[in-house]
Amino acid sequence: MKFEAAGQGRLLKAIAYSPVPLGRASGANFLAREYSAMYVRDLRAIAASGANAIRVYLDVASAAMADGNPAMTDISHFLDEADAAGLGVIMSVVGEGEAADYHSGADDWLQELISEVPYPPGADADKQRAAGLVRLAVRRYGPHPAVIAWVIGNELN
Repeated sequence: MKFEAAGQGRLLKAIAYSPVPLGRASGANFLAREYSAMYVRDLRAIAASGANAIRVYLDVASAAMADGNPAMTDISHFLDEADAAGLGVIMSVVGEGEAADYHSGADDWLQELISEVPYPPGADADKQRAAGLVRLAVRRYGPHPAVIAWVIGNELN
């Protein structure tokens, strides 16, 4: 796939990346800094394979729900390491069908963040929540040099 950003085109050679340590169940944020030994090893191997981008499935809001800890949702170190390895990151954000479930169980700190985001006028509650979560994710991680694209939703069929 040819991808163009900032007026420069490049061929993306991407893989999907969703790490889960041996013996652990998926659903937690394994892109948090405490798992850096695992993902740094993986990112180096991915770059050595000739890939230049990865798509991650972690959504910041869903990670917050699973871990209940705002620090665990921070993937800045992961993005720094991906950038250092020469990998662009295609980020994931929840879709409108998923947003209501994530939002309804949100801790107070996340509810407060979501309430700061203006929603499109006239949108129903689920669409408003989804739009708010997308805006939050893009505002938080969009400026990072490793972030090259966003995937909104996952298998929304």
